[in-house]
Amino acid sequence: PLHPLIGHRLQAGGTEWRHLLDAVIVPYLADHRIDDEIVMPGTGFAEMALAAAREIYPDGPIGLEDFDLLQWLPLQAGQMREIAVRLSVDTGMVEISSRPRHAGDEWTLHARGRVIRPTSATPAFVPPTDLPHHMTAERVYASASDAGVEYGTAFRRVIAARRDDKVIEIDLSPIEAGSGAFTRAHVLHPVALDAAFHALFENIKLRPGERYAYLPVRFASLRVDRDGGMPARARVVVDRETDQSLSIAATLY
Repeated sequence: PLHPLIGHRLQAGGTEWRHLLDAVIVPYLADHRIDDEIVMPGTGFAEMALAAAREIYPDGPIGLEDFDLLQWLPLQAGQMREIAVRLSVDTGMVEISSRPRHAGDEWTLHARGRVIRPTSATPAFVPPTDLPHHMTAERVYASASDAGVEYGTAFRRVIAARRDDKVIEIDLSPIEAGSGAFTRAHVLHPVALDAAFHALFENIKLRPGERYAYLPVRFASLRVDRDGGMPARARVVVDRETDQSLSIAATLY
């Protein structure tokens, strides 16, 4: 079976996956742009690791720990990238690399972390909270644009959001779940997880002439209890915030 982001195993029964990837083969990627350049979302790397893990562990919850995003992956028009996902069953370590098509052995390491199989109970459901500050989708995506991040239609899933200083409640519209010519569905669709972060652009206090954004650099812990879910709501709690970084906990329902 072919997965949209990791393709297929290099060898039957092996733990390395290879794929040729661009924003034509996986069209929703074209709707994630930073300074007008198509860039693989950090949530896409998380999905690559989870998809590889799910082929090895077909049952039960799966997740990632200490998953670091080391190098961004621009997807330039007319230039396919060869993707390699390597998973060690012994250690749980997963690495994601790429290189230009027909480029020999010069691989760039983009992400690395550890696959886990959670044994604890599913976290308890937290009902929606009435929060004082309300945001429209237009405001959310205007803030993203001011920071240099442009989301096209596929990624614009925020309907509305409510927040206080620490908690953000986000209403999400359904994502387009189709995988086109690919026969494997996503474990945790990159658009669904990415949309949980979109209201955080409100936390950036840009001064005149400045242009910067918070982008994911690490998933300390990520857990999936049900593959292919269609979240209608996200709850984000800000754990720590500085001028240079933001640490959050996000739950999709």
